[in-house]
Amino acid sequence: AGSGQLRLSSRRVGSVCLSVGRSVSMATVEVRGAFAAMGMSLKDEQSTALALRVGKVLGIASMEELAEEYEVFHINRGETGTVVTAELLGAFRDHLQSERAKEKSKLGKGNGWHTYTKFDLDDVAVGSFGVSATRAMGKKRVSGGGNNANNKVGAKKAGVADDKAFTIHSSFPYDGADGEAGGGAKRQAADVPELQPSKKSQFGKRANSGATFSSLAVGKAGAADAMAPRGDGVATYKKPLDREGRGQIQSLLKGPGPDARFMFDTQESRQKLVEERMQRLVDLLEKDFGIVASNSVYNIANEPVVVVGRVCNDSAAGRINEASILIEGTAAHSQGMKVRLDTSKLKSLTLFPGQVVAVEGINPSGHCITALSVLTGIPQQKPKLASLAEKGGSGAEQRSRKIAVASGPFTVSDDFSFEPLKALVETASKDSLDLLVLCGPFVDKDHPLVRKGEMDITFEDVFKHCCDTFARLPPATRVVLVPSVRDVHHDPVFPQPAFRAQRLGIDSHQPAPLCVSNPAMVACKGLSIGATSHDILKHLSATELHRQAPAGTGPAATGQTLDRMSRLALHLLQQRTFYPLSPQAPGTCLDSKLALETGALFMPATPDVLVLPSDLNPFAKEVVVAPTMHAREGHESVFAKSKCAEALAGGSCVCINPGRLAKASTGGTFSTLVLSQEGQLEKVDITRI
Repeated sequence: AGSGQLRLSSRRVGSVCLSVGRSVSMATVEVRGAFAAMGMSLKDEQSTALALRVGKVLGIASMEELAEEYEVFHINRGETGTVVTAELLGAFRDHLQSERAKEKSKLGKGNGWHTYTKFDLDDVAVGSFGVSATRAMGKKRVSGGGNNANNKVGAKKAGVADDKAFTIHSSFPYDGADGEAGGGAKRQAADVPELQPSKKSQFGKRANSGATFSSLAVGKAGAADAMAPRGDGVATYKKPLDREGRGQIQSLLKGPGPDARFMFDTQESRQKLVEERMQRLVDLLEKDFGIVASNSVYNIANEPVVVVGRVCNDSAAGRINEASILIEGTAAHSQGMKVRLDTSKLKSLTLFPGQVVAVEGINPSGHCITALSVLTGIPQQKPKLASLAEKGGSGAEQRSRKIAVASGPFTVSDDFSFEPLKALVETASKDSLDLLVLCGPFVDKDHPLVRKGEMDITFEDVFKHCCDTFARLPPATRVVLVPSVRDVHHDPVFPQPAFRAQRLGIDSHQPAPLCVSNPAMVACKGLSIGATSHDILKHLSATELHRQAPAGTGPAATGQTLDRMSRLALHLLQQRTFYPLSPQAPGTCLDSKLALETGALFMPATPDVLVLPSDLNPFAKEVVVAPTMHAREGHESVFAKSKCAEALAGGSCVCINPGRLAKASTGGTFSTLVLSQEGQLEKVDITRI
């Protein structure tokens, strides 16, 4: 019996040794396979055993993870071989232990307190302890709901002796209607440091507050144009924005909807957008003026012909000059080919990349068009709107109207207290404004606090805090919000959808702001206003090629003599689009596919007022809406014979750059439009906030 028991024990010991050997063999195969997958091999049994020991000591569960960690160490160390030795594994072990020790030392530093965000509180209260959180303004005490005994047990398991002793301090209160999980006391701006005025801010010490920066008296032509019959067939889209105000404010431009899909742009859609712009000018010249404009840019022509194309630069980098001008023809008539454009014979010239023009010239070689005259675009007609006089307004409505226009940023660079916006709202209440048009950005991505990423508050909550300011306005003052691609809380695409109404955070008893797209065109009291928050003036100014006619040679071109700002603004009216530049400036976020699907990039009509916020100097200019033609001296252009300028002269358009409401740590400027009792625009003032 004793020998039998001895033989049985020997078998058990042998089986145990066999299982251990098999597990060791499987681990060896696994670690060698993991390193082989990375293109490396373990040198010998010693290195294999050390690799297994390193993974066990450092708590690395899988051999694949161990091999990946070692590969990073191997590359950073500068090793070029593929054989892993025991010495290298020892250095790898020491490196990982040193890195983990540094991480632990960083976590150990501090004052013992951690400021939780609302997302952390959800994880702590529900995920870790399984209890509901009672949220207050200063302290957050986690208390049990329902079974208190179970909650205490869960707290003890998490290392907390009692739920009464467990307190979380947070600088960010919760939103909600009650104190249960998922709700809490309403957020108070006084408890969020980022929303308080900074001591560094110079806004309260600003000088010349309320002073007039510049003023424009709209001429008789502009005033008469407001009463003149408007063109038919334009601005057919009209959507009431203020249903509470009986549709007195309408949108004339159909922008992208809230569910618009973007970031699906393709090279084909970009080309289609350019083709659409060129084909519209071809159809206009041929159908309305009888000018044959569907000629190819590369056909040999010894007699003057008219071609339509897009101005391009022969270099991807650098500013366009007269030696680098190319013209790209339409895909339908020129297969999208480009030829050189010689403009040396023209007395004057104004071109920029992306501009769609009609060129009258000759092309003896098929490779270069010598321009005899250039038509730089034809503006749209004015929309057909009924003025207050035509509507027969009541006696209460027969009074002077005021509209204020301002552009962001609306807060100084030191905080998000929105002190400049509050000052503007106070001015609007004092002057009894009828309409307040605000162009973004509202929560600027370039704000120092946003760039640092140290805010313990969401961008949506900052925007809601901004909209809370509108509650101080009188009910008769309506607010129109135009977003910007610089708004960090909104979709960064152009054309841009309007703000979501549910994100505004306005009380139900307050008139909600009217949200429109970017770009936008609205009509109010018989006055049409077009606006975009893009700094297109600055972009055009950096790329435009302009040459004036020599002194004493007569008028440079048919049309008006314009200053630089008026000329840049007129480009948009002549090109019939809110962003005619191509290629676009960095940060434009232009989505050609979305622009084609919605048509939101094209002007449905020439507005009475065109708002173009820019970092350039604020201005208000009255621009005569008419085509511009540059011609060779003594040459009678085919465009002049067809009387394009006379037939399409559409009165005037007041172009405004209101400036930025906040500049760094101090205030900026805004614009005020004064309308007569009949709804005619009489005066534009640019005022310091």
